[in-house]
Amino acid sequence: MNNNNVILFAFEERDNLGMGYLASALTNAGYNTNIIDFREPGNYTIDGLKKQKPILLGFSVIFQYHIDKFIEFVRYLKRNSIDCHYTAGGHYASLRPRQLLDQIPELDSLVRFEGEYTLLELVKALASGKEWKTINGISFLENVW
Repeated sequence: MNNNNVILFAFEERDNLGMGYLASALTNAGYNTNIIDFREPGNYTIDGLKKQKPILLGFSVIFQYHIDKFIEFVRYLKRNSIDCHYTAGGHYASLRPRQLLDQIPELDSLVRFEGEYTLLELVKALASGKEWKTINGISFLENVW
C-alpha cells in the first residue's frame, strides 16, 4: 500500500473510546492512524495534513450539538484542498444519516453503527482503488434514507 495514513478527528470533551477501537483496528491492519482532538487541531496544520496525504479523514459526530463546528471544519479542510475521502460516524451519523448528509454534502460517506470493521473495509477499498459504495454499513448521498 503506497499511502496508509488515516486521520480521525474526535469532537468530544472526554476521551473517545469508540475512536480508540477504530484506530486500533486500522493500526492492527497496518495503517498509520492518528486521532486528533478537534478542539486542538493546531498540531495538524493544513500543510501538515497535505504532507501526510491521508487516504481518509474520519470525524466522530456523537451528538448534533457539535454540528456547526463540524460543518465549518469540514468545509475549511475542503477549501484548503485536503483531498481524500471524508467520512463521519457516531450516534448522529447512525441515527440521522439523511439529515447529516443534507447538512454536510461535502462528506463522501457515513460509517454507521459499529464501525470498526466497516471503517477498515472502507479504508482497504480506498487504498486499493476498489469500489467502496457496496460496503455494508456505509451510507452516502445516493443511497441514504
